[in-house]
Amino acid sequence: MSGRPRTRFAVLREQPWLSLDTAAELTGIPRERIVEAAHAGDIIQRTGLPRWAPSLDRASVLAWSEQWHRQQQAFERQRRLELKRRDRAREEAADLARPPQDGHVWLDATTTALVLGISRPRVGQLARAGRLPHTRVGRRLWFRRDLLEQTAAARRWRTGRTAASRSEPSAAGPHTAP
Repeated sequence: MSGRPRTRFAVLREQPWLSLDTAAELTGIPRERIVEAAHAGDIIQRTGLPRWAPSLDRASVLAWSEQWHRQQQAFERQRRLELKRRDRAREEAADLARPPQDGHVWLDATTTALVLGISRPRVGQLARAGRLPHTRVGRRLWFRRDLLEQTAAARRWRTGRTAASRSEPSAAGPHTAP
């Protein structure tokens, strides 16, 4: 025998049978998982021994441990891929929620309704009917501010003109010269 003292780990490597705690320490796997594997028959187990006696076959514990670690690495890779896929989907959804990037100022349907003084569903109706110029990005409608201002001005002019024609009883119309 050499003059160096043997470590606990070195002694454990030589033991053909391991206790549950020793197997957990040796493999770095939680005790509960080792118990599940022993009950499932993945780890060879001695029976008929007192509880304090080592009862798990070292070779089967180490073989199962390698398989378990490979499986955990595969799960982790799969989980990372799923997280990346979700992040890409979120980024794509965020891109669909943004207005077109073409140098114009774009308003969403709610803001458009406020600018025009009409309800949000009415904005959708007018857009579907082709009476409000818009661009669809995903499921959202976007309206150019400059075109909306022109539309609002035309609408004010039209309503002002019809209101003026209603208030003047002249049969010739509001724009005739005296």
